Amino acid sequence: MSVFYKQSSTTWQDERFWLEVTMPTATAKNMYVYLGCSKCGRRSNEPENAVYKCLKCSAIDVTSIPRITFKVDVTDGTAETELTFFSKEVEMLTGNTCAEIWSLK
Repeated sequence: MSVFYKQSSTTWQDERFWLEVTMPTATAKNMYVYLGCSKCGRRSNEPENAVYKCLKCSAIDVTSIPRITFKVDVTDGTAETELTFFSKEVEMLTGNTCAEIWSLK
């Protein structure tokens, strides 16, 4: 019986593989909450809900909104790796919006 292992040279970018993992170190301390551009998500020094021109993506009339990055170790029982989740994924994982998490932090 031959076994074919996926490697970076044999995996397509749009291929998806699902693994069931656990997050043994997942705590709110791993969440970094900040204000960022409503278009590109880059950090902003503007106050919350301020309308401005983003210097990173050059978009005009963007709003400074709460954003989140969440770094956590995950394991499938055979190996462990660190993943970074961004705002959209954090909202899906927690069931809370970025604004709700912003107000809690």
